[in-house]
Amino acid sequence: MITPLGTNIVIEPETIDQSALRMVDENEAKTEIAKVISVGNEVTKVEIGDRILYKGYSKDEILVDNKTITIIPENEVKAIIT
Repeated sequence: MITPLGTNIVIEPETIDQSALRMVDENEAKTEIAKVISVGNEVTKVEIGDRILYKGYSKDEILVDNKTITIIPENEVKAIIT
């Protein structure tokens, strides 16, 4: 398990049909949906288990135990899906 620091969150991206999302600018980062796995101690807007919509401008991906872990800053979250 990875515990993010500060305002970072660990997410598990979901596979979505990109045709369901309308992209305004094709040069922008792809909009993605993910489940929040872990949150840093300064995160205020999202909680573990939330499904979020985010743009991965500054996502970090690392390989831990043959599993890809994605970390993004909280300010990359565009919406919480309810």
